[in-house]
Amino acid sequence: MQSRGASEATRARILDVAQQAFATRPYDAVSLRQIARDVGIDVALVHRTFGSKEGLFVDVMEHAFGDSHAQVRGPGDLKDILADTLFERNDKAAPSLDRLNIVLRSFSHPTAKQIIRDRLKCNMLDELASRLPPPQRERAAVLMSLMLGSVILRNVLQVDGLANDDGAAEKLFRQVVELLETP
Repeated sequence: MQSRGASEATRARILDVAQQAFATRPYDAVSLRQIARDVGIDVALVHRTFGSKEGLFVDVMEHAFGDSHAQVRGPGDLKDILADTLFERNDKAAPSLDRLNIVLRSFSHPTAKQIIRDRLKCNMLDELASRLPPPQRERAAVLMSLMLGSVILRNVLQVDGLANDDGAAEKLFRQVVELLETP
């Protein structure tokens, strides 16, 4: 959504503060008023810039996940791109836990769930499907579930074999992606 009042710097600051808010609190517990206070602006500017809490959440999802979506869209070997993302070797590795927390803290709210589903479908599942052989949607869904489950096991639960990878898990992950890429 194009800014209708906030400068690009202020808009970016609002998105950063909102991303942190949605990563640490459930959707219902995040308020535009508190975000505005934390940024040091009037809440009316947040409303003019994003339209609503839902509009802000859509932009937060784009802000938080945009780099991983761009990587999937870009050139390169899919297994390299996804392995680099999962094993946190890309430029935006640090926010991966924030991205996961945004999803986990908000998916139980109906509005947030729909936004998350739409953004992941549009920006990730559709892009993955376009790079996979038939049945494309099913392969993309399996691949996304593998990624999401692996991120949870690696970063949240810190399961041995993923959290302290000696290279074996990454090798297996690459083999699974290769299998999903094979017609």
